[in-house]
Amino acid sequence: MKKVLFWLIIVLASIATYNAARAEDTAEAAAPADKPTVEYKGGFIIRTPDDKFNLKINGAAHLWHFWESVEGGQDTNTFRLRRATFMTTGTFHEKFSVTTIFQTTTTGGFDYVKEVDAAGVATTEHEDRLLTYWQTTATLTIMPELVIEGGHVYLPFDRLGETSSGSRLFTELPITATQRDGIKGTTTSSIARNPFGTDEDIGIRIGGDISKFNYNIGVVNGTGAHTLNGNNEFNYGLRLMYNILGAVGYAESDLDWSETPQLAIGTGTIFEDEDAVDANTGTGLNWAWLASTDIGFKWRGLALNTDLYFRKLKTAASLSLDDVGYYIHLGYFVLPKKVEVGARAAQMFREGPDNNSNEFGGVVTWFIKGQNLKLQTDYTNVLDYDAIIGTNNQTRHRIRTALILKF
Repeated sequence: MKKVLFWLIIVLASIATYNAARAEDTAEAAAPADKPTVEYKGGFIIRTPDDKFNLKINGAAHLWHFWESVEGGQDTNTFRLRRATFMTTGTFHEKFSVTTIFQTTTTGGFDYVKEVDAAGVATTEHEDRLLTYWQTTATLTIMPELVIEGGHVYLPFDRLGETSSGSRLFTELPITATQRDGIKGTTTSSIARNPFGTDEDIGIRIGGDISKFNYNIGVVNGTGAHTLNGNNEFNYGLRLMYNILGAVGYAESDLDWSETPQLAIGTGTIFEDEDAVDANTGTGLNWAWLASTDIGFKWRGLALNTDLYFRKLKTAASLSLDDVGYYIHLGYFVLPKKVEVGARAAQMFREGPDNNSNEFGGVVTWFIKGQNLKLQTDYTNVLDYDAIIGTNNQTRHRIRTALILKF
């Protein structure tokens, strides 16, 4: 009996050893080779076998046709490459990443720098330049509540500054973010002014999510994205947002067709320590303070995005000027996840004689493959009171058609 039991144990042990060895061989055969893997998820991603490093490669192209009729001015009818972007992001141990963007773009805001000389003769410059540049941002994610970015960053302020160019309701930003104005007549109470907000620049930004609350603070040079600081002054920004219902995000369309209401409110502020001389007037700009309040809402194909702005300017001559402005974007999917119609209203009220500007328009977008491939056509009517002499406005009719591709 003992011998039978002994040999039974030996046989069972042998079978178990054989099955274990076979399972190990099968696991080794099923396991991926010791080579990086490639997948597509919003871009091409190359991963190491241990997933401690991955490289994401993606890009975008915005192809435009632009038509503009200017009352009393030069009309435009042209094709253009509004934006072409190639981007790489390397991520190390899920905590540290470096993003490098190579981009060719045109100044699609169609800003106009207006001047009126001592004789009262107005001149208009159409700012339409082709720019090719690169920018690099390093990101350290210590935890969801604390993320640090350094390099080329946007100063936190409003909703528009956080929205990707490929996720906008219209082909282009509203006048509140694009239109620069010069003096009106010979009065120093109408100094040249930038739009609300700032462009991307070199600096540092810290932010994170704490439950439904999001915060971002930043400091940048304030002299341009590819320019070293020429003095000891910086620009400072702060943005706070609270998701009252759900997580709205910053895409201006409810492409996902939110089944429950999504609502967020936000506020931001910027202090610009200009310490510079305005090119149009020769007037020294001492400082500028900006504030914004915004709302984002989405529900079942309906999306509302709006910002309200205030700015106070102080010149070296102790002249104080106040500006206000707003934009409202309203979009709705008439065909869920495929066809969206939208409307825009935007106005700027600059202190000083005859400095206001209005913009109203509509847009139709066909989402061929979601945000990765879409076709947009919009019309806007811009009434610019700063473009010509006198109290009348100059009317601009703009039609833009854009094919937007992301990979």
